[in-house]
Amino acid sequence: MNTQNLIHAAAFCLALPFASATHAAIVDGTVAFNPSSTNVNVGDTFTLDVWGKGFTSSLDGGSFNFGFDGNVVRVDSVALDTGTWEFAPSVGTTSNAPAGSVSGVEFNTFLHNPIGDFKIATITFTALTLGTSSLDLSAGLNPYGSGGTPLNVGFQAGTINAVPLPPSLLIMASSLASLMLIGRRKVSADV
Repeated sequence: MNTQNLIHAAAFCLALPFASATHAAIVDGTVAFNPSSTNVNVGDTFTLDVWGKGFTSSLDGGSFNFGFDGNVVRVDSVALDTGTWEFAPSVGTTSNAPAGSVSGVEFNTFLHNPIGDFKIATITFTALTLGTSSLDLSAGLNPYGSGGTPLNVGFQAGTINAVPLPPSLLIMASSLASLMLIGRRKVSADV
């Protein structure tokens, strides 16, 4: 082996770990709330979906956790899309404490193996008070995989903004109360 070939071989061996690290940084798909941001009224019960987006390989399953501000919103339920995730689904454990969390939501399939964009779960919330709650998604214990091969999955946070009732609704309610009071006085005067 001549010196030039020896230098090329050494350079290749030195570059190999960096090429593997670069490949590991490629994201095979993202798990995100849909919509990623929403405005709701205090007292509203509403849903947000958790979606897999842009998966380049078919997905066998995985798991996720998320945190939220339990002072602003409450999680009422977690429902997996069992039409897709038929094998051993788990809705995990919910804690509505001030530092709220849902952990261990697991989903798996032997039949469907979706690719691209697909729904994973629907989360039902109730807005408790004015404020903003971030929804911080992270990986659970069950790894994301395709045909037994682990996938590198990214997670996108979401946001819930609990806002006061619209002023027009308050004006309409006070107008209705005034009309009822006027009607009541008129009936009292006629008697």
